[in-house]
Amino acid sequence: MATTLDVISNGRLELGIGSGSYEAEHHVGGFEWGTFRERTERLAEALEILTSMFAGELTTFEGAHYQVKDVPNLPRAVQIPRPPIHVGGIGARYTLPLVARYADVWNVPTYGLGRWEQVAPILDAECEKLGRDPASLRRSLEAVLVLAPDETSLAAARAWAERRYRGRHPPPLGRRGAASLFLTAPWFAADPAAATPEGLRGRSSASKRG
Repeated sequence: MATTLDVISNGRLELGIGSGSYEAEHHVGGFEWGTFRERTERLAEALEILTSMFAGELTTFEGAHYQVKDVPNLPRAVQIPRPPIHVGGIGARYTLPLVARYADVWNVPTYGLGRWEQVAPILDAECEKLGRDPASLRRSLEAVLVLAPDETSLAAARAWAERRYRGRHPPPLGRRGAASLFLTAPWFAADPAAATPEGLRGRSSASKRG
């Protein structure tokens, strides 16, 4: 499915994957949650299968969680050597070694913004262990946008967002009067230029003109 999407989009696929950070999503999908180590083991096996399928037509893999035999991957992806793989997470013990080994892009999750600079040197060291130039690994940030329909709905939207997305440290208040909240734990940044859906459209139009 991924390579088919890369084909029909003329090489625009970017594939994101992680071990999972929201337990409820697993339950509603019928997936076992497990411990963080178990989820990371599943992620490692999935990445091994994924990278193998991007590289060749047939993949065989025997793991503790996943087993495949002569799985074809046709059509081949448009992008060479493969579509970019984004791996999310900041766990130094389990996740960052996988990022160094498999990822084209390291995705810092919303809850990790407050300490990504502390763990970045650990990721660089993991790359160097593999003989990989850390500069070859792009960095990206997962940002969450909560958009209120109007100014009167802002307070309720913010209260919900703080309950759902707040980090371990209480976030400071953003600029007043904004109905859209860019939430990057442990901080909440507000954007008054995008106070309503109409404001977002206006800002997008201005950006295109610029």
